[in-house]
Amino acid sequence: LRVLGKLAEYLLDDWMNQPGQERSAKAKLKVLEDLVIVFLEEVRQRLEKQSGDGYADFLASVGMGDFNYETGEWKPLTDQVYALDTEVFDESTMYPLFFQGLLSISGDEVPITDVVQDDSQVNWEEGTGLRRVKLNYNGKPYTIDTQAMLDWLDCSILKSVNDILEQEGAIKRYYAMWNNYQGMTILFLSPEEARVFERGTGCHLSTGL
Repeated sequence: LRVLGKLAEYLLDDWMNQPGQERSAKAKLKVLEDLVIVFLEEVRQRLEKQSGDGYADFLASVGMGDFNYETGEWKPLTDQVYALDTEVFDESTMYPLFFQGLLSISGDEVPITDVVQDDSQVNWEEGTGLRRVKLNYNGKPYTIDTQAMLDWLDCSILKSVNDILEQEGAIKRYYAMWNNYQGMTILFLSPEEARVFERGTGCHLSTGL
């Protein structure tokens, strides 16, 4: 918690007060599909087996995708939601995998390519320093500096990505809810879709810390 700082306060609050825990899996599915999310049948069947979860955890159960711990490769299960544990398995690939997840739910609407993580300014013994992320947006180069925090992803990168979308005139943003897996459940929505989602579920969506 000392390392996470402000993030820990958000996480603890949302873990304790996650909306949707009182609803059945089928009831949550109906609410979500009546709002802005359309699930493939295979994903629906997987979600119907979940119980007792709030909306953020419920969606995270499919948004986490499949991670192969032997190869370090991640594959999405759905193009509707991305979720992650912000305490990562491999520090050296945390940000390329993060962007893979983001792009899996935004597709061609966000033309980000060539994501490279530079760890040359990380103090590996202390787990501190700077991690620099370089990327191209429709061919235009951007650099995002993040804080190294042991094996935790710097969640402020979400705001940095949304700032790029704003600069580039994109309508939609990446909206996050904190889930009970030490991380974020992320949707790609327009501001109006985000408002509809919040009203329908009682969840709080954030575009960044």
